[in-house]
Amino acid sequence: MNDFPILFEWDLDTAGYTAGPEAQAVTPGRRRRITAQDAAPKVLWPRGGPPQQRRPLDKFPHLFLYFAQLELTAQACVDFADRYGPLTRAGNTEGEYLEKWFREIQWMRSAVELATEDLAEAVRRLVGGPGTKLAGVIDLAPPDERAVLGLVPEDLAEAMRLQLLLAVANGWPLQRCARCAKWFESGRGAAATRRSGARFCSDHCRAAHNNAQRTTLEA
Repeated sequence: MNDFPILFEWDLDTAGYTAGPEAQAVTPGRRRRITAQDAAPKVLWPRGGPPQQRRPLDKFPHLFLYFAQLELTAQACVDFADRYGPLTRAGNTEGEYLEKWFREIQWMRSAVELATEDLAEAVRRLVGGPGTKLAGVIDLAPPDERAVLGLVPEDLAEAMRLQLLLAVANGWPLQRCARCAKWFESGRGAAATRRSGARFCSDHCRAAHNNAQRTTLEA
């Protein structure tokens, strides 16, 4: 099993992020008409607060599944960035085009859907495909502080791709909850949230499904 830990620290703008138009260069002393197209949100901007370093993958080992479910809207991208940070380092300084976010979401969504339907085909398509920019470091794993090789991705977009690649390489089934249709991981890996063969992403969804079944039978 390819059970390398992902060691990832990432800066968040503590003031949050916002979606807005591109910065417009206007010659001093001249007015420029602002059109509706100009005003449409095209870029995700940092608000300029002090940075705070976090380790988002430690708390959310299957963050890539949540990312794959995002709506292709400016607000969905802002909400995600507020919680986990921008996709790249430029997102904390120069801003990031929303089109880049939409492309990343669509790529992740299609990869997860393929892995859900046909894991073998997903493996074939990912072989030789776009990789991730990584560094390797030695870390001490609790509780016995044994030395382990950790993988350090360059940015959040690379980190989530790495999560997907490790999940596929380990053969973890990526499946939809039979109740709410959200994706989740099952099996024996460290990122798995449910046992192998589970049909539901949580006990709440399993109980809701069983209650609905009983209600139908009693009707």
